[in-house]
Amino acid sequence: VEIKDEQFTFKGNMKLPELYALQISDTLEMIKFFIENSEILVNANIAAIKDAEIKGSKTHDIFKSYEIAVKEKQQKTDDYENKWYEASQANDKAKSAYFDSLYQIAELDLKEATKVWVKNNANSVAAAYITLRRLAYQMDFKEMEELVNLFDTAFNQSDYVIKLRKRIEVLKSVAIGNTAPLFSMLDTNGVAVNIEQFKDKIVLLDFWASWCPTCRADNPILVEVYDKLKADKDIVFIGVSLDKKRDNWLKAIYNDKLTWLHVSDLKGWDNEAAQLYGVNSIPATFLLDKGLKIVDKNSKGN
Repeated sequence: VEIKDEQFTFKGNMKLPELYALQISDTLEMIKFFIENSEILVNANIAAIKDAEIKGSKTHDIFKSYEIAVKEKQQKTDDYENKWYEASQANDKAKSAYFDSLYQIAELDLKEATKVWVKNNANSVAAAYITLRRLAYQMDFKEMEELVNLFDTAFNQSDYVIKLRKRIEVLKSVAIGNTAPLFSMLDTNGVAVNIEQFKDKIVLLDFWASWCPTCRADNPILVEVYDKLKADKDIVFIGVSLDKKRDNWLKAIYNDKLTWLHVSDLKGWDNEAAQLYGVNSIPATFLLDKGLKIVDKNSKGN
């Protein structure tokens, strides 16, 4: 739409409230707000887009109340994550472990505060959006189903609720005790590897990427474990990379001395195996017993 006399108008109709982004040409910043069927006023200064004022959208008001409610907890989480990253980059293992532990505590505190907010605002589409964007990656299907079942049934056709229910079904399919989903993917030599060929083995699936600092920090631990177990022919490690650039993928394998089997379709987060296993944060591991039964997920340490 064209701006005339410092004003512009959009007109339209929404089935359900949805988060959209408004961008002014020649600026990189966007104004994100919930659009719904009401008269909404956006008042902004092009020199300070992030301070835009939104009036007239009840859903947006509720959405903003979440940001206010968790602001301090979010800041604390971000600070610890940044300090952990700096310590990791400096190869300071003691500091890295210290800030990682503080980050985990802060992240859990933020998660619980978010869950409380979602339960208190389950009659708004904003709660479905927050659940999808802020909780879905760190909840099991039971926790997620509990929240989604609280939502007003009027939101069943919301894109956010549809995606949440789809994720619940995926997570149910990879619950401990279930048979792992089958997939076939090319290895570093371009040869197709089908996971079914390892049904008589114990398999550790490791989802990772060259660009993931946490994955790279964990790789020495995996190497240590693999070196202890590699003599056992019944145990197989398979690295599934969420890289997009083949060279970066291969370089990381070489630099980190990851001498086990590696596969990737070089589709990044759209990796087909990651989609099957409900992976949307890495590193992520799945331990499969003989018969490809899932016996553990995201194993750490011993």
